[in-house]
Amino acid sequence: MDDCCDALNVNNKKCATFTCGLKGFIPIGEKHFPDSVDASDGTIVKTDVIEGNANLANLMVGDYIESTTRSGTVGGMLLYYNRNCFITCAHVMLNEQSMISRKNNSIHSEDLRVFVKDANGQRIECWNAMRCDFETGSDTKPGIDVAIIEMNAHCKVNPNSMVLDAAKKHIVICS
Repeated sequence: MDDCCDALNVNNKKCATFTCGLKGFIPIGEKHFPDSVDASDGTIVKTDVIEGNANLANLMVGDYIESTTRSGTVGGMLLYYNRNCFITCAHVMLNEQSMISRKNNSIHSEDLRVFVKDANGQRIECWNAMRCDFETGSDTKPGIDVAIIEMNAHCKVNPNSMVLDAAKKHIVICS
């Protein structure tokens, strides 16, 4: 076993994990996984190979999502009450009756799960809607159509779709 983990212990060290379908089997013409890789901060980190499937979704603005009733896209990422979230339209999350009659249709009694698809097309549950606001507009008043979805551990922001604003110490999402 390597320095990242062994059969009985997990060490708290920086490690790059590779997943494979069948550990110990290397197809003809393929190379071994590397023992170490260069991290983005310039350090060299050990690697660990595990058998299985890492089922993560790397979310980007514009990615396709599904609710239990409709589909839509990711509108952007935000911190909402110190939780990692993304926004989409409320009409993606709510059924027609909930959008029309706001008084008797609490969003908390509905199934508001959100799903994305991984690189293999498998459906991954992101989490539930934390907030849905839908209100029709008029000629003098704009409408509201927004839902805030909390991201669970299976959903991450794609690191290639953001930049770190070092001067202001916050992340800027690029679309």
